[in-house]
Amino acid sequence: MCSLRTSQGCGSSTPPAAPSNVTTGWDPPLVAGRTYALNSISIQYGGSVTVGSGIVYLGVYNEGLGSGFIGRSNNAIDFNTATADQWYTFDFTDSGINITVDNVVGSGTGLLYFRYIDNPDGTIGSNEISTRRLNYDAPMTEGLASIIAYSTLQGQRCPEYKADIGSKDTPFMPHEPVVLPENEDGSSGTLLGNNEDVEVTFTFKAAMDSEQVAVNPDVLGHNIYLSGGNDPNLYLLDYIPHTDWNDPNVSYGPMTLVNAQGKTFKWKVEEVMDSGEVTNYPNVGGTGYPPGDPNNIMGNELRFTAIGANPQILSGPEHTLTNLSGTATLEITTGPIANNFGWYKVVGVKDTPGGETDDIKLTDGGIYSGTTTTTLTLTGVASDGSDDAQYYCIAYNGDPDIPGTPSTSSPTAWVWYPRLVNHYLFETLEAGVTPDMVSGYDLVMMSNDTGTDVPVLDAGVPELAPQAYSLKFDNPRGTDPNSADAQYAQVNEGWAGGYKDITISVWVYSRGGSNWNRILDFGNNTSNYMFLCVNPGSVNRSVRFAVNVNGTEQSVTSPAEALPDNTWTHVAATLTGTTARLYINGELVATNTSFTNEPVQYGPTTQNWLGRSQWGDGDGYFNGSLDDLKIYNYALTTEEIAKEYLKVREEWICNMELYNLPDALDVNDDCVFDLSDFASIAARWLESYRIYPD
Repeated sequence: MCSLRTSQGCGSSTPPAAPSNVTTGWDPPLVAGRTYALNSISIQYGGSVTVGSGIVYLGVYNEGLGSGFIGRSNNAIDFNTATADQWYTFDFTDSGINITVDNVVGSGTGLLYFRYIDNPDGTIGSNEISTRRLNYDAPMTEGLASIIAYSTLQGQRCPEYKADIGSKDTPFMPHEPVVLPENEDGSSGTLLGNNEDVEVTFTFKAAMDSEQVAVNPDVLGHNIYLSGGNDPNLYLLDYIPHTDWNDPNVSYGPMTLVNAQGKTFKWKVEEVMDSGEVTNYPNVGGTGYPPGDPNNIMGNELRFTAIGANPQILSGPEHTLTNLSGTATLEITTGPIANNFGWYKVVGVKDTPGGETDDIKLTDGGIYSGTTTTTLTLTGVASDGSDDAQYYCIAYNGDPDIPGTPSTSSPTAWVWYPRLVNHYLFETLEAGVTPDMVSGYDLVMMSNDTGTDVPVLDAGVPELAPQAYSLKFDNPRGTDPNSADAQYAQVNEGWAGGYKDITISVWVYSRGGSNWNRILDFGNNTSNYMFLCVNPGSVNRSVRFAVNVNGTEQSVTSPAEALPDNTWTHVAATLTGTTARLYINGELVATNTSFTNEPVQYGPTTQNWLGRSQWGDGDGYFNGSLDDLKIYNYALTTEEIAKEYLKVREEWICNMELYNLPDALDVNDDCVFDLSDFASIAARWLESYRIYPD
């Protein structure tokens, strides 16, 4: 895309002189004879517009004074509500409006007229402001182009403007250029044995005739221009004669670029046209126009980066769960230079230059295989989580023991065995700590005011007997004898809840509270967290599960009144892939299938709380009791959540993930179509409400 902003007066009566270089012009520069796509025009509003209702499109014409309508902006701007000196953009994306830049100021298709219009079809009415036109200044040589405005583009209404246009190949110029081979990392070429030189082949299609069925018969051949690796200037590399006008495909190479690895080059193609007389180009007696002649057809200036000697890891590995047999794979993809690989297991935190250096380089054996390939396989990972760990890979160009050239290490990826990771029974509380029965991520009782009041044990869910207790948070906002809400509990484990998929299951007894009462909130700050809360935004007793990564929150929310006060209610939230689900008393009540956030993305964490929010006292501390809190590192199914609830309360749960009976069949709304429903329907058999003629 090219872009320019000019501060020249919009009311000039004559075109400003063309600059002698492009320091204030288009970047990259416009080139004479080339076709561009118009993307947008932005105008800094001057405070006055008189078009009809003031709600206007920007119309584009090529014959002046409203003639030759070729299109309009995709959007209209309401200048009745516009603010003076603010920028407003007319969008032309995919409008099909193209611009061919000419060499002469004020002539040909390089001159476009712009009018504010209130008719989408381009019709000119009686109230339009006079013509606006953008003129592509001359001389439109390769190194010189700018955009100016003159005539009736009025300064008081348009003190400044800017425009964006995009370079567009056409079949009537050298087109579809490619430097081969194209590598997965976006580079081009093949690295030769000295790790310095690169072999490339230039390919493109020649300019076509007006019917686009054959090569333009006036094309004699093609000039290839190429820059040096450290020199931005383009130089004529070679001339290629064209020999078959029925075949537009042209290839030049392979050729060797010396000492080119990792460098960026510019190149372009110029179609050498037949002048009809002897010019001695491209050889003695030749009739082609010489290089750079305006009668030749110049292609777009292009860039490519030669393949580098430093290997690159392009993607992977991804966090993963093993299957129930404890098998999992981690995989990376690399650029073509990588030919050796090493996998590492993180110890503590990942090794960094100047930091830790205790990560373990893996070798085949035990649970590991493929340790020197792009795919690491783990087999027999322990079901108790003792083998859960983070891994990463380094790719090499050459033997890593010599040593070869290493890549930057890949991101780390967790491998977990799918399991219940945390289980808080809340049956004991000693020295302000209640234990996690699975992984030892014990909960510490805390107070955030000047007093010493902390959560205490209280009566639990009666149906959970012989379990007797729950954890009570006494946070009645406005009545706390110290300062206000203050009681919470904390998990001092950085990866608590930090998984790709997750299930949170807990019994909740809410004693009423204010907005955003946190049941659970694990994170680092107000930009990175996972929470389960009651009363999101207002005191409506709904429940919300949310994950925020780098300031973008995604959530799933139950209907209002899902969590009544003073009643034990089972709440569960799951996340797997892009789907988050929320369950109340074992039944699915809300689903969001557009989740991309994952708790593992912001770990490790330092503020893992029950009852307290990352957002501070503005969100109420939880006021109530929690019992039998469980956290899994995978998502339980809808059926598994229902059975988790039914183990406590022996009722039945309707599988709302599958339920599709219409009300007309499930008359009594009991999640089954049976004889009672049929009896209700049969009782009205042959009832008729028709009206017939006498």
